[in-house]
Amino acid sequence: TMRRREQVAQLAPRPPRAGWSVEAALLPFSEVAERRLPKVRTAAGYATLRALLRAHGVDRLRGELAAKGLVGDDGLLTTGTQPFNLFARLGSGAMVQPEMASAN
Repeated sequence: TMRRREQVAQLAPRPPRAGWSVEAALLPFSEVAERRLPKVRTAAGYATLRALLRAHGVDRLRGELAAKGLVGDDGLLTTGTQPFNLFARLGSGAMVQPEMASAN
């Protein structure tokens, strides 16, 4: 389908942007972020991570997440059990934590 072709095109390597190595242009965002910022705990670190994501490309990240089954065709996080995403399941109501009811 046309949508699938667009998703595959987003996953294709792109030429490196200014300040990016060819290797970084070929890696998924999770690996690039881990190599550049292994631990993010400050506002400055998160600002740097957001800038890194913008340079990598939000659409490209969305394609990477879709390829792993974490994002569905509707663009939303998947809430099934494969792959299992606890936070998406809790947020959607697909799963509940009765012991946390008093915290709500």
